Amino acid sequence: MMQNKILTDYKKGAQFERRFFPSSWCESENTLFFVCEDEEIIGMVGLKIILDTAEVLCVATDENYRGKGIAFTLMKMAENECLKRGITEINLEVRVSNPAVYLYKKCGFDTVGTRKNYYTAPTEDALLMTRRLK
Repeated sequence: MMQNKILTDYKKGAQFERRFFPSSWCESENTLFFVCEDEEIIGMVGLKIILDTAEVLCVATDENYRGKGIAFTLMKMAENECLKRGITEINLEVRVSNPAVYLYKKCGFDTVGTRKNYYTAPTEDALLMTRRLK
């Protein structure tokens, strides 16, 4: 059975994250992990909270569970937790070619800028996106 929960085992979260990213950004206690779990992690979003702002560090869903709305659910869980904590803004950076741009737009993020040649291998611009919370 799928469950939603906050993960406090940062090492377990970082291991899951490394399956999708070359290095882990989410390996500190300043980061919250929100996961959908079916005995194992199948999706996560990592946030770093600084005062009244949160930054999305990573979003990942197990290949076998993609296309089932898990990433959207995780983003909404993160938003709800941010609202509970008085966070007024969530920010992120994403490759211009990343299909996740559509997810972020669906979640209410607006493109507020571009960082030229921000990513390497291959070189690519980053979109800066923000979701203002009420």
